Amino acid sequence: MSYTDVKPWYLSRTIIGAVIAMIAAALKNFGIALDDTAQQDLINLVLTGAELGGGALAIYGRVAASTVIKPSGGGGAVAGAFLLIAVLSVAGPSACASRVAETPAQTVYALKGDFAAVLPAVRAYVQSDQANPAVKKHLQSLTLATDEALDAAETAVKKGDDPMIPAAIAAGQRAVQGLLSYLKQEGIL
Repeated sequence: MSYTDVKPWYLSRTIIGAVIAMIAAALKNFGIALDDTAQQDLINLVLTGAELGGGALAIYGRVAASTVIKPSGGGGAVAGAFLLIAVLSVAGPSACASRVAETPAQTVYALKGDFAAVLPAVRAYVQSDQANPAVKKHLQSLTLATDEALDAAETAVKKGDDPMIPAAIAAGQRAVQGLLSYLKQEGIL
């Protein structure tokens, strides 16, 4: 199972869709009809609301916390880590692909979102004076390879090149996972 296969039950389009379908059926008894388009719009609104709520709750939790976040002299890598946490807090549940994509295009954009979320940490480490030169070089190589793999997957999806789409997406997933694994291995994330 890859990290893109995990999501909370309450972000399931199927669960939300079923609840909205039940609500639409109940509303018919009161003379209010919701067509399929309105139901889909309502599903999207609920999912967006959940994402915004998650980000707002994370920000509220940090503001209401009684302890202070203070860097312990780690320099740019620590600042990058804090920036990553801030980005993930604002992005809420959509960050790191907590929602399972339903189409190849959604999969690619979720992967690109994951990649974009870790780039600040990569940049902060690479620009740090204390960074290991070998790790810097490998990170730059992984970042470039991941960017190219995701661009290839996006191109395949946009062209509708069905035989290439699964392979291109799989290569993008491997590239993102490889970058994330390396960042964790080196203690950057």
